[in-house]
Order: sequence, then C-alpha cells, then structure tokens
Amino acid sequence: YSWELVGRSKELEAMRRLVEEPGGRAVVLSGNGGGGKTRLLKAVCDAMSRDGRVFFLPRDVTVQPKDFEALGNDPKVLICDDAHDRDDLGQLAEYVADPSHQARLILSLRPYGRQRVDMQIRVLRSEDSLPITLPPLNKGESEQLARQALDQFGGDRCHAERLAAYTRDCPLATVIGAKVLATGVMDAQFLGDESQFRREFLCHIVSQTVSGVSSGLNEPSVKTVLAAIAMLQPIRDSDPELIEGLARLAHTSRHEVVQILKRLHDASVLYKRGYESRLIPDLMGDFLIEEQGVSAEEVFDHVPDRYAEQILLNQGRLDWRRSNGDTDRSQALDPLWSRLLKEFPVGQSYLRAAAAVAFYQPKQALAFAHRVIEKGQRDELLAQIARNASMGKGFDHMADACELLWRLGQ
Repeated sequence: YSWELVGRSKELEAMRRLVEEPGGRAVVLSGNGGGGKTRLLKAVCDAMSRDGRVFFLPRDVTVQPKDFEALGNDPKVLICDDAHDRDDLGQLAEYVADPSHQARLILSLRPYGRQRVDMQIRVLRSEDSLPITLPPLNKGESEQLARQALDQFGGDRCHAERLAAYTRDCPLATVIGAKVLATGVMDAQFLGDESQFRREFLCHIVSQTVSGVSSGLNEPSVKTVLAAIAMLQPIRDSDPELIEGLARLAHTSRHEVVQILKRLHDASVLYKRGYESRLIPDLMGDFLIEEQGVSAEEVFDHVPDRYAEQILLNQGRLDWRRSNGDTDRSQALDPLWSRLLKEFPVGQSYLRAAAAVAFYQPKQALAFAHRVIEKGQRDELLAQIARNASMGKGFDHMADACELLWRLGQ
C-alpha cells in the first residue's frame, strides 16, 4: 500500500467532508477485491490523522462495550476494513448514531456483503450514511499506475497501455501484472488475450509462491496446503488439530506443515492479524478456490468440524459471485450440504456453518433447517439461519424464513 495513490480524489474528498461537516455519520465504501479500497483507506487515514484521532478496527476482534468507553468523547473516526466479514456492526452503528460520541464510521466491503451490512447498520438513517461505490480507474489513471509499476520493477513502458486495459477494474492486478512482465518469466505475448493474461499471471503468482517456499519440502504438499488455506481462511495456524488435518490431506508430516506455514509467513504470503492469518493478495486466494487444486469436500473431510463454517462461507461467496447473486438453482455446494446432514443431531459447528452461509445460499440453508426440524431437533441457531436467509437475494425467501420460525415456535 506504499504506491502513490492514483485517481480516487473524488472519493477521498467525499470522506474528508464527512468528517469535517456536521450531520454525516458513516461512509459505506463498496468495491471488488483488489479494487483499491484498502489503499484508499490508508490515504484517508493519512489525511485525517493530522487533524483528529483515527482508529482502525482489528479484523479478528469483536467490539465490546468497554472498547467504546476507552475511546472517550473527543472527535474520532472509526475505520473498518472488510466489514462484510463482521457481525458486530450493529453495535458500531449505535455508538456512531449518538452525537455525544462525536464519532464517524467508515466501512469498506465487497459488493456481495452490502445488503448484510445495510441490515446491521439500519439504526443509521439513510441521510446519515454516504454510500460510495469504487469505480474502475479511468483509462488515463490505469495507464499512469501501470507506468509507475513498470518503472518500479524495471519493466518496459511499452506494455503499459495493454496492461492497463486488461486490469483497469483491479489496480492490484495492474501492479502484480507489471511485476510479472518485468521479471521476464511470463512472455509479453500473453498481452494479446485478456483472459489468458489474467490466468497466466495468477498461475505465475501461485507457482512463484510454491517454488519460493518448497526448498527441501515436498512441492505437491505445499500446493495442497496453499489451496486448503484458501478454502479455510482465516486460519489459526497454531491450531494442532488443523495442522494434523492438513498433514493428512497433503500426505505429509505435521512438522512439514508447520514448516510450510512458517515459510508462507516469512514470504509475506500468509499475513497474520491478531490470532488469525490469511493469504495475500486476496486475488491469489480467490484464484486458488476457483482453480480447486484440491476439492472443498476433501478439505472438509480432513479438518476439524469447527472449520466447516469457513469452508462453506468461502465457497458460498464464490458461488454467489459466479451466479450474480442468484444461487437458488446452484448445486455447487450440494456435496457440502449433504455432509452437514450426515449425522443427527446436527452438531453446533455444522449449524453455525449453515447460519454463516445462509445469506449467500438462502434456499439451500432453509431446506437444511427444515430437514433438521423434521428430525426432531430444535436449536436457536436455526432461528439465525432464518434471519440470515431472509436477508439474501432481495428478501425473496422472507416467507420461507418466517415459516421456519413458525415451526420452531410450535
């Protein structure tokens, strides 16, 4: 995020005005992965920290009342990246809604989480919240970034125009693509076809990552562990049961899995925030899930039950994007849903997994919940499934969610 910010002056100014002018309470910044949201937040933080207090909320920590008390009543800005992954936004919104706290809130999220986030912050009136959708850079801005990156990595500026045209919707891809071209390991001929170029440079990132950490280790095992992390993240890489599961999945030893994780951290590919770690850049994690070097079912069968939630959530988001938000007819996750119903009563880990993915697979989640009830099981997490499913796909499943609640109350 040390690159010079290209474009985004309009969005940066809108956020600055929110802090300086009375009335506004929150900014909801929406954009695709790799679209520059975090880089823009850094610019916002740099601009605002000179005039007031700015707090980045930890990604893996749920906000508690005592945390708000520690903030005091002086003017402040709370910045929450990846807000689509949080369940505590309601508390943040209530805190910001009180004028005496003199707080402003900036939320950054991916488009698939917008409806879920809006439901959590509904205590804020629409006039108190400023929605900003981060558009692609324009042609000139994208080419400026491409030239900047090619210069930095020693690449040929003649590639800037085509590189910018192929990656204009994803500034992170522009930078990574420039690095790949500059190293000479990927032929510039791939610039002749956009889809081929995108796939080739992502394959290159994965290949470079694997080769960079595989010295003295089994390369296929490294690939398997990397793909599994993409499906499981965020992970707690000190979890002995997870390490044991990854070892069985990759047909290697626990010691080797520990070495792989350590080298991924050392290479800044696996990034730790608090107690949890995830792959960076996000593009690589998304690519690994889509390529499926190892199947989600295999990962599910080898890791502890508590990881079912993250597997379904990551797969559900991918299916949601592929289906343009309409997953009702999708069968992509059917093998995972059948595993949740393998034994009765259904365990808490599996019920939590169903509740977590219900927003992205509302029809399937509600069918799962009805099946659980038919088997005579009652649990408050079934009500959470109904709530989350009711918010999915334009509230199309509200009636079925209400029926589920009715059955639970009988």
